[in-house]
Amino acid sequence: DNCGGTVTTTLTNTSVAGTDCSWTVTYTFSVSDACGNTLAGRTYSNTGGDKTAPVIICPANVTVSSGASTLPAATGTATATDNCSGILIITYSDVTTSCLDGNYIISRTWRATDVCNNSASCTQTITVNDCTTDCEAPSVFTMDSISAAEAQICFNSIPGAQGYIVAWRTIPQTDWIISTVIAPDTCLIFTNHFPDVYEIEIATICANGDTSAFGPVYTYETFRSCTKPQNPYTSGITATKATLNWSAVIDADKYVVNYRQTGTTVWTKKTLSKTFLTVKNLQPSTQYEWKVQSKCIGATRSVGGKFTPLQYFTTLSLKAEQSISSVEITGVQIYPNPASQQFTYGFDADGAGTYSIAIENVLGQIIYSALQKSYSGNVKQQVDLGNVPEGMYLFHLIIDGKEYSKRLEVQHSY
Repeated sequence: DNCGGTVTTTLTNTSVAGTDCSWTVTYTFSVSDACGNTLAGRTYSNTGGDKTAPVIICPANVTVSSGASTLPAATGTATATDNCSGILIITYSDVTTSCLDGNYIISRTWRATDVCNNSASCTQTITVNDCTTDCEAPSVFTMDSISAAEAQICFNSIPGAQGYIVAWRTIPQTDWIISTVIAPDTCLIFTNHFPDVYEIEIATICANGDTSAFGPVYTYETFRSCTKPQNPYTSGITATKATLNWSAVIDADKYVVNYRQTGTTVWTKKTLSKTFLTVKNLQPSTQYEWKVQSKCIGATRSVGGKFTPLQYFTTLSLKAEQSISSVEITGVQIYPNPASQQFTYGFDADGAGTYSIAIENVLGQIIYSALQKSYSGNVKQQVDLGNVPEGMYLFHLIIDGKEYSKRLEVQHSY
């Protein structure tokens, strides 16, 4: 108050409106100062309602035989209580699995809802024994690594199947990873981690919706991933030959090259360990197409990676080839040899163009390559050998479809 003294508040009325679910309490009061000045009819309101869910108790989990009743009268009914008065509504819904390993499961969810729409739920499990299926599980498997991170399993189809359940795990893990394949597909791609070993088993989703028992466990040892070669290009094109080039793949033992005239159906197939192939006896003024894949060779089997996209080139006409002067290459050399941390290669050319180099180990694997490098006149270039193991190698220089090879010995000194 502006005059000081005691201010007195007097409650004059209290009213309640609404229900237990949503109510409002309104307080009416007056305020008087020491001089008898009074402010009447002041109000204050407070709101609230029932937000507490009921308490529900599920019936016990039960197991019944096939053909027996699974209704609540036979398997039990949930009970519930609530903090407020009013009628509690108790309902249930079922989710039923297909028949698997001779059983199927009913997951029955009970729900209690009070008059304020607060609800609580619990789940009862009903196991039904002795169910039967009308189909078998797949039993024939094929599997391969298809990339650095993926493997694929394929299996025989089952007549009338709606789909398949594929379960796999990495040894020695105990938890299965589950995935579903929808018919008519019979293959699944999943994560591949070389050199892990997988256990895989498959069940069939039958025509009637039941599920067969899982078939035999298939054990798969992952294989090195043969990634797709990169940087494919064509060089040294003449009227009758061309050189096909690509980058080395770290874990590839060999490469498979397919080439043919564009518009034909039959491939010419070549398998080699180098990162280039000079194809000869081609037709002048003709378009060709080619692709290359990596090949990884193991003790018991081999894996082929994905092919590169198709590459195209057109051979020169005989007249055009005759008009092109050939570049002469001389003085090809590598030094020092033996080499330690690095070596230098060099050559002399009376023109300009592009070239590639590759280093091949005694197993025929390309352990280093450099593609489409430019040259003009005298060339000298250093190569770092810091990560190349000691041993005997072949150094390849490829210029306009011609290959020059020299022996290279690596001896690291420390």
